[in-house]
This record gives sequence, structure tokens and C-alpha cells, in this order.
Amino acid sequence: MIGYIEFPLTEESKNKLRKIVAKINLKDFCFLKRKGGDVVQKAHLTLFFGINLKNKQVFKEAQNVVESLPPLELTPERIALFKLGKAKCQALVLILKHTQKMSQLRERLSTLPHFTQNKKFIPHITLAYVDRSFQIENLDKLNLPETLNRLKPQLKIYGPREKKRDKTNRH
Repeated sequence: MIGYIEFPLTEESKNKLRKIVAKINLKDFCFLKRKGGDVVQKAHLTLFFGINLKNKQVFKEAQNVVESLPPLELTPERIALFKLGKAKCQALVLILKHTQKMSQLRERLSTLPHFTQNKKFIPHITLAYVDRSFQIENLDKLNLPETLNRLKPQLKIYGPREKKRDKTNRH
């Protein structure tokens, strides 16, 4: 199993982000297999992805690290578009200020067993999936929130979880 550390946002912060997404025309949204359009409801910062949760000990260790993580200040910098490989969509994201505290926390998390990441870490929050033809200029001058409030960090599991066998209904 692959784990990741995320900082979910408060409803107050999500409401600030919804004001940005509300400026997008419905025809500009793009829908992927399980995701699509406005994804602010699940808005979060993924601080670290790729923890190798190969056994219960590593999982417990990762949970202990997450519980000890201090709060992060999330400061919006700008809106950007991320290409999504060959998909017909692109991600509309809010780029966050990359702080020294983020780097220190990522360094600490990298002591956990993890899969190598070749991508450069760009702190961001995905707001929506939009068509490849969508241009940021379509959003006029945006008033970005000065800061975003976040909840406690969480350890999440990426992909399908192992199904527990139900032994009660066997014949």
C-alpha cells in the first residue's frame, strides 16, 4: 500500500476557494474517470506522497510521525495550470508559498520507507479539472485569500485498500 500525508482545509478556507472556481464556466470543466470539475470539497495540501506502507509497523510509525507534525501556514501565491499527461484535462491549482517549515517536514517524512519521487515538490491545492483549452486569463483578476486554515494532518492510503474477508456469511 502507498500512503501520503495531507493537510485538509477547513470549510471556511474551502469557501474562499469556491469563489475562485465559481468564475469558471460550466463548459470549461473537464471530467476524469473518478474526478471532475470542481474538486474544492476535497481541497488539501499533499505534503508527502509515496510512503511504503508494507507492514503494520511502518503504518504505525507513519501515524506517529503524522500525529507529531506541527501546523503549517498555507499562503497562496498564484493560480496555475498543471498538464495531466495525455489526458484531455488540466488541473487548475492554487500554488502555495514553499516555506522552510514545509521542507523540514518533508525531510523528516523522507526518513520513513518510501518510493522514490522524481518530481519536484510544488506545494499546491487542486481546485478543479478544466479542459485543455482553458486559459487562466479567463479568471480575470482574482482576489486570492491571504492565508488558508488547515486541519490536523492525516495519513491517507492511495488506491484500493485490502478487503477484509467476511467469514460470517460462509456456508
